[in-house]
Amino acid sequence: MLSAATRADAGRIVSERSRAAGTAPAAVLRVRPARVRPLAGISLARAGRSGAVGTASASVRRGRAGVVALVVLLVFVALGGQGAGVWAAGARAAGTGAASAGAVSAGAASAGAAGEPEAGSEASDAQAAMGAPVVELSLAEAVQRALERAPGLTLARLDVTEAEIALKEAELGELVGRPRSEYDRAVQELRQARDGYMDALVHVALQVEEAYYGVLRAAELLQIQESNQEQSDRQFALTKARYEAGLIARQDFLEAEASHRESLYRLEQARRSYAEAVRELAGLAGLPDDVELRLTEEFAFEPWAVPLEEALAEALAGRAELVRARRAVEQARRQLEQARAPYAAPVERVQAEVQLERAQVQYEQAAADVAAQVRREWFALKDAEHQVATARRREELARSRAKINRSRYDAGLLALMELLQSEASYAQARLDAAGAVWDYNLAKARFLRTLGRPELPPLPPSVAEYIAGWDELP
Repeated sequence: MLSAATRADAGRIVSERSRAAGTAPAAVLRVRPARVRPLAGISLARAGRSGAVGTASASVRRGRAGVVALVVLLVFVALGGQGAGVWAAGARAAGTGAASAGAVSAGAASAGAAGEPEAGSEASDAQAAMGAPVVELSLAEAVQRALERAPGLTLARLDVTEAEIALKEAELGELVGRPRSEYDRAVQELRQARDGYMDALVHVALQVEEAYYGVLRAAELLQIQESNQEQSDRQFALTKARYEAGLIARQDFLEAEASHRESLYRLEQARRSYAEAVRELAGLAGLPDDVELRLTEEFAFEPWAVPLEEALAEALAGRAELVRARRAVEQARRQLEQARAPYAAPVERVQAEVQLERAQVQYEQAAADVAAQVRREWFALKDAEHQVATARRREELARSRAKINRSRYDAGLLALMELLQSEASYAQARLDAAGAVWDYNLAKARFLRTLGRPELPPLPPSVAEYIAGWDELP
């Protein structure tokens, strides 16, 4: 068993590191995914850890001296890689040789002098050495970059150009006696093409926002998984040492080994997910795939609500497809009035009646679809708001549990692994609270788009000038 003084020292180190780590509030989060920092808890110096495990494997085979070395290894792990001197003293006391103990002590001391490298710093250094670009990116900047080069927006602009050409032809045709209905139809198609361009613009902005949140979420998940992997490495080292000392069965060792391999695989998955999230956002923003992104946006939880009846009325009055449908109904009515003239053929009146009925049915169907979408997005926004409150409450409970477990560990009433598990649970709760805010912001953006008044950052000059150059339509 470890002495009370040793456990107290280990607990003090855990407490100091937890306080030093600090966390940002869930509602206002600043994330720099390129440099993911270890979570609050116990960090094990890599050099000290590898040397200690190797020396322990050689020591535990020496009978009583191996047991002493195992106990010292437990102390080393409990101290989170800071007990290199304790390990060296224990190794000398066990008679394993001053040379090997001095090598471990020197390795741990050099690791302590250099400092535990930040998670992701090695990758960042490698990128810097290879000349990979580093880009600080806010959400507004990402949206603006995407709007300048989005393929969907380019296709929508081509549709507008084709509709403008068709309108010019209809104007010329009217001068030479073509029916007025052809001109009206060309105007309607141009208006529809312009609405389609604006819809594509809003869609691109929403797509970039989702990708931006995706990078933040993937970075936080990677940070948690790296912390979990440190705990898994530490636990497997203990299990291996106990197995070599003959203190546990082979079945227990094999199960621990399988769990450790699964943890390594989950870490690889987290790294792959983060790389894919960065690649997706970089592709939308027109950046190279190997770019190092440093996201600078801070997101606050700002509850926003509108009564459902008002939301329905606003959407039914202002949605572009409903405006087009109402214009189509009015146009069909005018055509029917013309078809009822004495000089018109009876078949023209029948055709105009069919067109009017079709336009009315299409309008009613579009209004029903919009109303259903508004209700769906309205309730989704309410659910997202509730999730924010729930996630924050769980974060508070997890923080309290971690604080209690830390006090119990300091008093010698809790095992180290249980303390680490509570720290990991608290980290996951922090991520869930931040993710709930991101999900709420996305739900709000979708709802505003459903109402027909999306929130957009300042448009790039090229896009703003293009829209400002549109002629007024009759």
